[in-house]
Amino acid sequence: DAVLYGNIASKPQYKSWGCNKTAWIPIPLVHLADQTIPKNTILDSYKTPRTNDAILCCGYNDWRTLRLNKIGKAFPNAKYFGHGWNSGWIQDQDLYKLYLNTKIGWNIHNSTGPINHRLYTLPAYGILQLCDNKYSFGQIYKLNQEAIGFNTIQEAIDLTHHYLKNPDQAQKIALAGYARYQKDYTPQAVWQTLINQIKQWTTPKQNPTSHTPNIITTNLLQKISSTPSYKIRKTIDKIKTTIKPQKWKIDESIYLNNPTNQHNDFTAQSPNTHANPNDPNHQQAAHRAITHLIDNAKNITLANPQLPHLKTLLAVDPNININTQNTPDLYINPNPIIIKTSQNISELKQILKEASPSPRIILNIYTASPPSPLPKLADLLKEQFTNIRHYTLKDPHVPLLSPISPNAKTHHRIIHCY
Repeated sequence: DAVLYGNIASKPQYKSWGCNKTAWIPIPLVHLADQTIPKNTILDSYKTPRTNDAILCCGYNDWRTLRLNKIGKAFPNAKYFGHGWNSGWIQDQDLYKLYLNTKIGWNIHNSTGPINHRLYTLPAYGILQLCDNKYSFGQIYKLNQEAIGFNTIQEAIDLTHHYLKNPDQAQKIALAGYARYQKDYTPQAVWQTLINQIKQWTTPKQNPTSHTPNIITTNLLQKISSTPSYKIRKTIDKIKTTIKPQKWKIDESIYLNNPTNQHNDFTAQSPNTHANPNDPNHQQAAHRAITHLIDNAKNITLANPQLPHLKTLLAVDPNININTQNTPDLYINPNPIIIKTSQNISELKQILKEASPSPRIILNIYTASPPSPLPKLADLLKEQFTNIRHYTLKDPHVPLLSPISPNAKTHHRIIHCY
């Protein structure tokens, strides 16, 4: 009947499955449900300078090995815990004491996100959070005011150096992040969000001003509110053990700003579906994926500024100017550009003419069925750009970029030229 999802980037996927009632809800930190970290404790921890520069609590796996290697090499004196690190695991109570003495906390995901406990634990302890999936992260915390977002590891490295050299800036943002956590993301606040959402869904349509839930909802909410937090955690853990993990190979080169791998043998994650340019859920996923290519662009021209989803995502970054009179750093045409044959590229020629002042462009390209290579397209792009990168979405409703070769046979590709 309805879905409450924790990964703010996954809405298009649930919508594509036919879930009409969907709402994002933060993950409650059950281990903090019975305790609140007083503001005085956080402020006291800053009375003398925190001595641990940075911390990363996530283990090595098949999805983020290269990124962990790079950040570990850049900051050898930071604290690292989890599978694969020399320091191994750390007990919760020891970790929380360390958190109160830490300046910066990195949050690196396997792929799309953000969705994990670090998203809320780091600001709960007054740590400046640097998190990937920048533009999705900016829908949860105010970028540069409550937390810092990045898309590539090099960005994270540069930002870490900056805030270590500017501790007053770091502390101001960290304390604002703590205040945001206390306001919206404590277990109590999350449960209230859940209650309000269920009430909204179950309000009788004939009386939209009423906020009285039906008897089923009332019983459900009473049961949830009376259940001890440790029982909820045990139930969640039990459910997790029944879920079969998805075997999905992730190419993390996109997060390294070095997409050297190109896959000729592209296979869609959902072989019975292909990207439909008229599917609004796919378009939302494609637009969110495009944000991973923005890098450090400040002045961006959108070919269609009326596309609300992409414009909303870009608006979370206070450093970005959209369609200003300034010379653009980046031109994005998020409209579906449909090329029916290799020869039919007249529309693209006009688009490239419009984008000519910009040193970088991103295009959203679709081909007719069956998909085929587009040599004329490749030749046209080579006339204007030195570097041309092709990507696609393995699942048309998951905003995860996968580098492909120009010859890969796919209905949809996002092309980044510079």
